[in-house]
Amino acid sequence: MVRPRRRINYSHVMNQVRKIRQLSSDLSNESRDLNNIINDIVYIWKGEASREFIGQGEMLEGDIKSTSKKMSDIATRISDVAYDIKREDDRRLDAYYDWLERQSDYYD
Repeated sequence: MVRPRRRINYSHVMNQVRKIRQLSSDLSNESRDLNNIINDIVYIWKGEASREFIGQGEMLEGDIKSTSKKMSDIATRISDVAYDIKREDDRRLDAYYDWLERQSDYYD
């Protein structure tokens, strides 16, 4: 029996997941900042141009929120899959070492 190899570098993947989650959080904060700017503009700027600007700003804010949520969802999915792969690899390695131990007992 050949020693099974790990299919992924779990700690590296989890570092990447943390980076994606941080970027998602940063993007979410930017969305809140944009919302605050839009709310300030509502009180300061009146007229057709302001309504158009505010509408475009609100659409942009929605896109940013959506992107942030998607990034967070992807990070969760990557984390879940990486954990499943790690768990399967751990089981395969445990089975291999159990097999080695049985072989050692057999030849002793």
